Amino acid sequence: MIDTGHSITVIHDERSKFSTLSVGWRSGRETTKQALQELQEAASAVVSQLTPVWQGWSADPESIRFSAIIEPSMVGQWARAFEAEIRSRTRNALGKPAIALVSPKYVDGALETTLLESFDGCRTVEATPARSSLKQTASQGFEQVLVHGIDPSGVTSPAATFMAMCLLVGTPLSLLYAALNDSKTGAILQLGRELENGNPTISWNIVAPQKNSLAASMSLVEAVQGFSAEQNRTAVSQAREFAIANLSRAWRAPLELANSIVQYETMGWSGNLIRSPREKLIEVDDSALEAALNEFVRPLEEVLGKCKS
Repeated sequence: MIDTGHSITVIHDERSKFSTLSVGWRSGRETTKQALQELQEAASAVVSQLTPVWQGWSADPESIRFSAIIEPSMVGQWARAFEAEIRSRTRNALGKPAIALVSPKYVDGALETTLLESFDGCRTVEATPARSSLKQTASQGFEQVLVHGIDPSGVTSPAATFMAMCLLVGTPLSLLYAALNDSKTGAILQLGRELENGNPTISWNIVAPQKNSLAASMSLVEAVQGFSAEQNRTAVSQAREFAIANLSRAWRAPLELANSIVQYETMGWSGNLIRSPREKLIEVDDSALEAALNEFVRPLEEVLGKCKS
């Protein structure tokens, strides 16, 4: 598995008398299934020694997340037992994980150190260098263009990247859907963020009637290149408020909060966005937003010369 940077986030939250511990790893597409099974076996073995109130798993093609609700006094002991089982059972290389603890009791530095040391034996595995890629197919009168590229958060701030994503596809004034509608190409779009070979990546999935995919792709690039935040205050304001509301949903419950922080850290989107969404989004100025928008379309620009008209 691939190193996430071995981060830990601790939040004091008295809504529950229990602590919630979430741990997340990046994984390879070929190894996720096996690694998930091994991690589940490790967690099950711990249950015979220390039983959590609840535990659960979630997995994407290249990441695995685990959450447990535990008695506050058991957190350090449970983490050490879990890590010992991981060492003895897993055959796949485990990168150092992202960790989040939401606890009703103030957590001292000693427990933070224990949590970090509990997973310090995990190996660090390098991600494969990322680059823009294009896959184009045609079937039954339609073309599909699938483009992958580096996630903008590696160049601009995570907050500007998230707000740009909301402006592009997340609000009633979504920039890209309006551009496709104006293009009259009949194209549809799905814009996503994911991991590819251990790297935070964006994916453009454009489906259009045959011979229209290039025109549709160009309309998306031109819409972003011609966007001015100063001249589109309503759209920018909507995107900011939509982003804040979306990120703030994680605070509905301690379990959702811990799991969301680990998800954002594991995916390379920054858990700090979950920890203080309004503060981070208010800091995004026009230049940062426009820079993030341009980074979103950079993969399209880089591959358009390879796209068949």
